Amino acid sequence: DGDGVPDYLDKCPNTPPNVLVDRNGCPFDSDSDGVPDYLDKCSGTPAGTKVDQFGCPKKVEPKKKQEVKKTVQSEKPIHIYDPSNETEIEKNIWTDGTQYVIQVSSWSNEAKAGKVAAQWRAEGHHAFVQKAYVSKFKKTYYRVRIGFFNSLEEAESYQKTLK
Repeated sequence: DGDGVPDYLDKCPNTPPNVLVDRNGCPFDSDSDGVPDYLDKCSGTPAGTKVDQFGCPKKVEPKKKQEVKKTVQSEKPIHIYDPSNETEIEKNIWTDGTQYVIQVSSWSNEAKAGKVAAQWRAEGHHAFVQKAYVSKFKKTYYRVRIGFFNSLEEAESYQKTLK
């Protein structure tokens, strides 16, 4: 599935493209509520809180004598970062026009890039490896990136905290 975890170790082999995964190849679930971060609309729910399919606390309402049907609006679709449509807008900050990522390094060796990304994840960052063919050098590189950010300002602010 292209998540940087070898198939023989990958416990979640069908992870969608560009989703941050742990060392087992499974999507991160930072608040351990059972909803992966990339789907979680309410990250940081307290431990033991019952959540809905979006990771938000379930509301317990008293039963009413008469049920009222409610129209449920569909949730906004989740944007998956599109590296085929990206541009570098500042030094080491890239965007696909909707979300932003910070590139922390680039390697010609996929295994090395995977190890570096794992080190960043161990420090608590949402790091991943993005494969890219660079026509200028006629070579494939494995870019270690941290993301995703909703604005350039958010990415710049986070970049300043990196060591």
